[in-house]
Amino acid sequence: MYLNIALPNFTNKLLTYQTKDASYDYLGYRVVVPFGKKQIVGIVISQHSTCSIDKSKIKKIIKPLGTSPLLPPEHITFLKKLADYYQVSMNTLVLKSLPPGIISEDVHCNDDFYETALSGHTPAMRKILETIEKPAALYVLMASFRQDMIKKLIYEGCLIKSEAKERLQYKPALSQLNTHQTNALEYLRNAPSLVRLLWGITGSGKTEIYAHLIHDCIKQQKQVLLLVPEISLTPQILLKITERIGIKPITIHSHLSTKQRIAHTLQARYGHAHIIIGTRSALLAPIHNLGLIIVDEEHSDAFRQDAPFFYSAKDAAIIRSALLNIPIVLGSATPSLETIHNVHNEKYNCFKLLSRFHAKSPNIHILPIEKNTIISKQLIPIVNEALNKNQHVMLYIGKRGYARVSSCHHCGFQLRCSGCERLMVKHTDGLMHCHHCEIKEKQPIDCPQCHQAELSHFGAGSQQIAEVATQHWPNHPVVRIDTDSMNTLNAAKALKTLEQSPATIIVGTQMLTKGHDIHRLNTVIVINADHGLYAPDFRSEEKLFAEITQVAGRSGRRDIIGDVYIQTMQPNHHLYMNITNPEAFYQHLFERRKTFLLPPYVHLACLFIVGKKQHLKKINQIIIPKINHTEITGPLFFPPGIKQGKECYKIMITSHCRITRDQAIKYIEAICIGKLPKYVQLLKQIDSHLSP
Repeated sequence: MYLNIALPNFTNKLLTYQTKDASYDYLGYRVVVPFGKKQIVGIVISQHSTCSIDKSKIKKIIKPLGTSPLLPPEHITFLKKLADYYQVSMNTLVLKSLPPGIISEDVHCNDDFYETALSGHTPAMRKILETIEKPAALYVLMASFRQDMIKKLIYEGCLIKSEAKERLQYKPALSQLNTHQTNALEYLRNAPSLVRLLWGITGSGKTEIYAHLIHDCIKQQKQVLLLVPEISLTPQILLKITERIGIKPITIHSHLSTKQRIAHTLQARYGHAHIIIGTRSALLAPIHNLGLIIVDEEHSDAFRQDAPFFYSAKDAAIIRSALLNIPIVLGSATPSLETIHNVHNEKYNCFKLLSRFHAKSPNIHILPIEKNTIISKQLIPIVNEALNKNQHVMLYIGKRGYARVSSCHHCGFQLRCSGCERLMVKHTDGLMHCHHCEIKEKQPIDCPQCHQAELSHFGAGSQQIAEVATQHWPNHPVVRIDTDSMNTLNAAKALKTLEQSPATIIVGTQMLTKGHDIHRLNTVIVINADHGLYAPDFRSEEKLFAEITQVAGRSGRRDIIGDVYIQTMQPNHHLYMNITNPEAFYQHLFERRKTFLLPPYVHLACLFIVGKKQHLKKINQIIIPKINHTEITGPLFFPPGIKQGKECYKIMITSHCRITRDQAIKYIEAICIGKLPKYVQLLKQIDSHLSP
């Protein structure tokens, strides 16, 4: 029998090995194989009785590991479907879908063990045995203790297999739903389509509905996967689900330690975790008996991954639900245009939840930006009044740093990054930061070009807003929440402490736009919302609308009606005119997309060509022939893609037929490979969002 195995190798392709035992089902198992002068562990992805490769050149596997497959067959089918759709190497996808080190774990992780002896061991080993008051899963021990000590205890018989597992015991404490939530719950339970959209405004109680759906699934002895866009949202939603269901979920995201990720992945794989909460990486984890997928804030761009390969976790979740024939619930206050389009075409079912849970929607006020001011003078007494009532106030700015532009008024020079040519951002640490390349440089005083004047700094970021807030309200604490001041988990903790804090000025960036429920926050000020109107992305207005709506949703989530003040230089822009009328705004976007033949009316893909300038000298020699039913643009110079000194060119492919588009990008990729040197990198984005 011939086995195609995923291995960490230099080709990023599956390698073929053979075995004499044709009766053994190796699919999904870990196996030890020879690789050069060493032995490595891989995972069997497929097995065949015949092979086109010369049999004498195919090495034999050394041995299989474990008594059950690490990847079940249905999960391999899902990964193959994903690799085919996004045109990603199956080898790369398999290795990136699992935490580092899990493939090399040479133990069977689906068995429970208990203590039989305490004497004659080191203090560390005795601590392991003393920890086990009742049967515990092996991977739980491995998350806390060294693997070699656990293996020795198993070998000596001090840890042995336990009997069958007890049936799950839990005490749900589900909240009482209002009439609108009850109607939504019943609709989502019985909708004919597998894909079900819960279009609920901010504060409408979507999480409470999720809890009821999760409870339904667990009663059927199935597992639930709940995806959130940001790691900072996991503590809050984990606490809510634990309180409602009576079971503590596990989490899967990049901020876990390697041991924790391995333990949590194995808990999900072998059915010991009933609820899995995670970011996009959790979608790729093997889950034993998945019965429901929930994608919260489905519109978020955070569900898209760019490196090491491109994919959308939301779209991949829909693929997974279809393969398993299980329901998937997409939740959002501002659904993506593609999702709404699928609702209009009756591919998805939709329930609109248009009233808040025990609260009313905030009042929205559009204010023209006053010249030479950061916070409008008419807002000062409004903030004072809120603080005097012991209420928090949020000053929202979509950009971090101190000043966004550093320019010379004498010659017009602007300080830009040497790696990508984007504007450098001034920070309070005395350095100039590039938020794209993550380059930091010493801040120049005089203009590097003309040496005739000092650089002036314009465009406030979150650091400058915090400084202004401290000057205006020195007697009140100012909390700045952005990626410069804290990570996502610390941000969640900081927001939690606000429940007991005195009236506070919260200065935040996009970390605060989704899901957070902040008590005593009834006044939100959007300092400058116009940045999204000038972005090159055709989705920029859609994203800005979602951003503002989500920020506004943080206000007035209790018994007091909130107020949201939006400062803008274009108060008559259609986005602001329809900020409280999403149907009209979305209709405007649909008309524009249809006019310019953009998604969701066509299928889009991009091929990005990235390399050093000297390697791209022949870029103009790449001539793409016409392809029927396909529009091809490029290769064109793509400035947003420049990074770390490498240039970027873009080829954009659009077609009304998805299959035609996919064939076209493969054909164009082959042309580029034939024309360009091997040092040039080709990056594909299927269903692109135009950002490599």
